[in-house]
Amino acid sequence: MIGDGVHTVRELVAIVNHDPRRRPGHSSILTQIRFDDVANLVLNQQNLTGDSIPELNRKVKLRTNSNLSTGGTAADVTDDVHPRNVQLAELAAQILALDVAGIDIVCQDIGRPLGEQGGAVVEVNAAPGLRMHMYPASGQARDVGKPIVDMLYPDNAPSRIPIIAVTGTNGKTTVTRLISHMYETAHWVVGMTSTDGTYINSERIMVGDNSGPKSARTVLLHPYVEVAVLETARGGILREGLAFDCCSVGVVTNVTSDHLGLKGVNTLEDLARVKQVVIEAVSDDGVAILNADDPLVAEMAAATDAKVIYFSLNANNHIIAAHRAENGDAVFVRDNAIVLARDGAEIELVELDRLPFTAKGKIRFQIANALAATAAAWGAGLNPAMIARALTTFHTDYEMVPGRFNLTEVNGIQIITDYGHNTAAMTALMEAAQALGERNTIFVGGFPGDRRDEDLIATIEPTISVVDRYFLYDLTDRRKREVGEVPNLLKSHLPTDAVCEIVSDEHTAIYKAWKAARPGDRLIIIVDLVDESIAILNQLISHTAEDDGCTLPITHMNAEVIGK
Repeated sequence: MIGDGVHTVRELVAIVNHDPRRRPGHSSILTQIRFDDVANLVLNQQNLTGDSIPELNRKVKLRTNSNLSTGGTAADVTDDVHPRNVQLAELAAQILALDVAGIDIVCQDIGRPLGEQGGAVVEVNAAPGLRMHMYPASGQARDVGKPIVDMLYPDNAPSRIPIIAVTGTNGKTTVTRLISHMYETAHWVVGMTSTDGTYINSERIMVGDNSGPKSARTVLLHPYVEVAVLETARGGILREGLAFDCCSVGVVTNVTSDHLGLKGVNTLEDLARVKQVVIEAVSDDGVAILNADDPLVAEMAAATDAKVIYFSLNANNHIIAAHRAENGDAVFVRDNAIVLARDGAEIELVELDRLPFTAKGKIRFQIANALAATAAAWGAGLNPAMIARALTTFHTDYEMVPGRFNLTEVNGIQIITDYGHNTAAMTALMEAAQALGERNTIFVGGFPGDRRDEDLIATIEPTISVVDRYFLYDLTDRRKREVGEVPNLLKSHLPTDAVCEIVSDEHTAIYKAWKAARPGDRLIIIVDLVDESIAILNQLISHTAEDDGCTLPITHMNAEVIGK
């Protein structure tokens, strides 16, 4: 404030505030000067009051700062800033890892290096105001908003992370885990949901069945996640739909009989329509991954405008052949190797002999899972070298994929733990067990009571030619069935000479089966509560070791062990 020898300080403030550019708050070019307690304190330090009449040309301070928010003015000096001062300002922002920052500098002359005049950076603002640059009281106006927005949101830059949604009846969890492992191998921060939990960067942050939209939203809201791999189950789709408007990649592994007769889903076609929701959500520039060996899945290509990549266990699959004839991409098996086909060219990605979880290509459903995951990651643009490396380092053990065809050997007893609860899953599981060689086989299983009787019976039938002894039990949640109803139903459809014992619960069934097993036997355990079941089994193994006074060797079986 400059005195004129005529007006009081209070009157001088009123005159300045008559400027139409000055208004209360921060929405105008300039802010009105407030005559308040702070102003009175600063005036008192100068032996003045609001009623004092300062002499002509006397400088009167009303604040000890000169912020725009308290009525200060700004002059543009952009063209006068010394290059060294520019570098110091940039360094101050970089030290604090700020993309946009306001740097407050105190100096005599901004056109000289700060070090020459005792100047200094006194403050770094993470949310700087822009109006002093856009509307300076003097000097050239600078449209600083545009370069800031252009820097933060460059043209054609991705505005969202890749979302890979995996659905189907069987194999969803393994495929989801395998895709996640591929991205982790490439050092991406992966957010993953599955039926056994939600994971961020390999750390499980939520436990339980997290294959619905609420868990998916947890991943999508996480600030560090670079790719979301989401197991997407039918229950969540029917209950709440999807957690996203569109996804980069949609995968359908297969459609087989499961949960029919519930919530209006009565036929395979009904179930396929539910799964197809994921494919319909694939963005036009995304990729749909479809199983060419499953007609209900293959025909979902008609439901999307996105690019389609088919996968198949058979290189001569007629859908693959027709798709490739139209320059479509495909992933399939030929000569015991996974092959990528694009634009008439083929790349042999990796031999099945190198994939531990397929037992050198003996376990067909695991090969199908590998094909689906490979197609998804390849379609999303991941480097094939990373995909191949991940395939060779993936193991279906308790740590990596709990309860999904976990294969171990303890004291000569082969143990398979799996979550399969439907006919197709049980058929694939029995085929895999037979591929691993003939053994006396003990089966432990409990099945959900909300399945139709015919579906439960169909689920146990594939075991008849493989299993020598059964331990059947009720699940903790019988789902409106009477005590013993489900296991007795299953037992009644086994051969009359089948050795079958009905027990009260999963813990007891696993205990009795373990005690009955002898070296050379195979123990197949259909788990319900995965973590609890594995804990029970590990406890039994540990106690057996203590009883025998020795340490039992627990071998996570891989292709080399299985091949012997």
